[in-house]
Amino acid sequence: MGVFHLQLGFAVVDNFILYGSLSGYSSMDITKAEVNGQTQYMSNSMKAGISGMSAGFTYYIMPLNLYIGADIGRAVTILTSGSASLESKAGFGFNLYIGKEWWVSKNWGIGATLFYHYSSLPDGTPDSMIAHTNTVIGIAFSATYN
Repeated sequence: MGVFHLQLGFAVVDNFILYGSLSGYSSMDITKAEVNGQTQYMSNSMKAGISGMSAGFTYYIMPLNLYIGADIGRAVTILTSGSASLESKAGFGFNLYIGKEWWVSKNWGIGATLFYHYSSLPDGTPDSMIAHTNTVIGIAFSATYN
């Protein structure tokens, strides 16, 4: 799995940051999926990618340099299998974070974050009643410039 999340923002008050973000998640080979509450096994593996744009906040708990954050916005899923691909329509998505950073210079902090992503997206096929629901949980490296 790959994860990319870029946040650009500013401190409104000490320890409270508002930001805009771009994010992306990609999966390894998917061999099973849940359809209408039932597990379906696929004969051909599939890859999934999720991309999003959102706005959010981060709050730092000092002097521990722990942080919590959340953002909400729009997301899209792209499924590929061989040369075929299917893209959902844009829909709702959000991210939650909790992490810890250590200062390595006057302006740079590095650390780790535990994240949760959820999105619910309408299918890209006209008149389709299918919705793509994505849940991603993971740990990622973080770097902050202040």
